Amino acid sequence: MPADPPSIFDRNSASGVIGKLYEAVGALATGPGRVQERLGEAASHLALIGRNELPSYDLRPMLMEIIDALASAQLLDRLETLDDEDAVELARRILGLHQQLEKAARAHSATATRMVRVMIRCPATRCAIATGLTVDPRMWHAVGLNKVFCPECKKIHWWRRSEGYLEGGIGLLPATTRGE
Repeated sequence: MPADPPSIFDRNSASGVIGKLYEAVGALATGPGRVQERLGEAASHLALIGRNELPSYDLRPMLMEIIDALASAQLLDRLETLDDEDAVELARRILGLHQQLEKAARAHSATATRMVRVMIRCPATRCAIATGLTVDPRMWHAVGLNKVFCPECKKIHWWRRSEGYLEGGIGLLPATTRGE
């Protein structure tokens, strides 16, 4: 089984693949000249994307078709001679890929996990104190025995998950179930 590709939403990938697509779309949308000339500029940006650089298996074939079509037209010096209808269709395919990639990026950011601060209550003052830990709420169950210096009473407190909670109330248990 092949290894999973790198995430397109990593900073390096985003500046790479998405950046190259943005430049290609920018060349199509705002570049000078006829569509055929702008396709040549877009092709130069898209040609920089490696075959395995686009991590979405769903979008990879679409990108490869576009790159192959542009490369074969360039090799044959045909971009300039493409009729307007074919040039516009190729430009639409590039814009379509860009839109799908944007949609995937929005879906990813909507489901990306927010890290949350872990809090406890000082046993002496009952004030909420931050422990210095942040966790993915889905991993809250894995938090074990920890210690924190309390700025309220100036002592070190040892605590377990059952005594802590996630900021915003996520994972907050009633006092009776925390053994208090």
